[in-house]
Amino acid sequence: MDVDKKISSIEKTDIKSTERMENKLTYLQLTSSDLDNVKKIDSIIDKYCHDITERHYGMIEKFANLQNIIDQHSTKQRLSKTFVEYLKSIPKAKIDEDYIASRVKIGDIHSKIRLTPEFYTGSYIRVYEYLVPSIVKEFGGQPERLADILLSLLKFITLDSQIVLESYQEGNDFKVVSNISSVVELITKINKMKDLLAVVDLTVNEAEAVAAAADELAISVEEVATNAINVSENAEETIRQANNGQKVIEESLNGFLSMTEDFSETKGKINSLLKEIQNVTTVVSFIRDVSEQTNLLALNASIEAARAGEHGKGFAVVANEVRKLSEQTNTSVQKITSTIQTIQDEAKEVDNNSDRMSRQLSERVDKTRDAIDVLDQIITRIEDVGGATSNIAAIAEEQSAATQDITSRINEVLNHVDEIKTVTVETGSNIYDASFNVNELRKEVLKSIPRLNGENLLRVMKTEYETWKWWIYNTMIEFHDLSSGDISLHEESRLVTWFNTMKKDPLIHSQSVFSTAEKLHNDIVMLSQEAIELMKQGRLAEINSILEDLESKTVAIQECLDELSIGITEKKTGRRYKS
Repeated sequence: MDVDKKISSIEKTDIKSTERMENKLTYLQLTSSDLDNVKKIDSIIDKYCHDITERHYGMIEKFANLQNIIDQHSTKQRLSKTFVEYLKSIPKAKIDEDYIASRVKIGDIHSKIRLTPEFYTGSYIRVYEYLVPSIVKEFGGQPERLADILLSLLKFITLDSQIVLESYQEGNDFKVVSNISSVVELITKINKMKDLLAVVDLTVNEAEAVAAAADELAISVEEVATNAINVSENAEETIRQANNGQKVIEESLNGFLSMTEDFSETKGKINSLLKEIQNVTTVVSFIRDVSEQTNLLALNASIEAARAGEHGKGFAVVANEVRKLSEQTNTSVQKITSTIQTIQDEAKEVDNNSDRMSRQLSERVDKTRDAIDVLDQIITRIEDVGGATSNIAAIAEEQSAATQDITSRINEVLNHVDEIKTVTVETGSNIYDASFNVNELRKEVLKSIPRLNGENLLRVMKTEYETWKWWIYNTMIEFHDLSSGDISLHEESRLVTWFNTMKKDPLIHSQSVFSTAEKLHNDIVMLSQEAIELMKQGRLAEINSILEDLESKTVAIQECLDELSIGITEKKTGRRYKS
């Protein structure tokens, strides 16, 4: 057989499929004639499929790690049945969507159970061990035909391996993406930095206020200490003056008591005077009586003298002189009586006044004695106050020193709070940088995955919605610029592009929950655009209300995406699994 004549020129495959699949087929130079050649070994595969399967799983039992994978995820009986079905499908295969889906599923399963590629590709040796000798035996007399069949089988199995391994790689890559997405989502949960910065700012303000108050307190305490010292010194002077004052007042009060005693003696003398005046009055009354009797005798003598005639003239003259003397005495007595009465009245008035004054003096004496006692108590209190003031002065000096120490410590606290604020801002910035870099890694890994199936697409979209909220949150605390991110691309953004791709998947858009998800998606996009406008206008504080609304809608759409993923699994398997 001439090999050079057997190898044909490079041509595009004649099998119609997707552009990507046709490129694979062309690269392998796999055509419809190759599929026809593979069909020719249908009976051989049917004959040896069970033997191949038995040998395949017998080999697996030799390796504990492979057997553990089977035990953890399935059974030998179930897998044997699946492997027999796969072998029988080889000669009957058509390169269509069902074929591609079945091979992709194999790759997905191997990825999920963590079966490494070398064991998968090594399993084809079991196929070759039976098929190659049997094909050679049956078509050995026809070398060219034998070569065509063997080459077609290799092409087909290579295509199978490519699709399975590509799916396997995509599954592994998606695991990486999923893990990275989980990290991104964990980082985005650290969304208390704004609150922390607000608390730190408040703490700084409060610390500054406390520091200012402490400074004022220190000044006030120092003034109090100074005043307390002055008061203490003044108190000592006051005590000295009070003691001197006490002596003066006591001397004055004692003088007053002495005056009271002198007044008592004077009052006694006034009383004696009144008695003497009374005695004089008695004597005057007696003289007045004698005068009246003398006047009466003189009158009688005059009458008798008149009766005596000439003999009684001398007696009449005497009687007349006696009468005159009696009248003069009576007149003098009346004057004396009037004068004594006046003196007696005035003496009585003096006596009454002296009685009243005596009573008042007696009261004053009692109060004076009380005043002396009170003054003694006042001096004692002043001395106590002086002692207390000295203590206050000493305490105030100690308090002044303590307050200055407190002020110094508060200033240190303020410096620490400023450092905390700086560290907090740096931490927030580092968290943002970490989230940004991890998300960039996630995006790079996503670029390496040529296609995302429905479930994988739903998974990455969950994280994408979370990152949109995260970028808006970091915009509010001035770590992120929305105008330069994916959100600003709007209709050309990854999230919108992925959602439009998802709309075309019948397994997704046919579910009733999809309409809810679509409305939430549109709301999130609209809110994100509003956040961009607010950022451009410098109204960062107003983004907070958008963020609150975005938070609830993000949670809601992630729940919808989970429900859609469950729905896909249910449609594929007929069973419902919770993600």
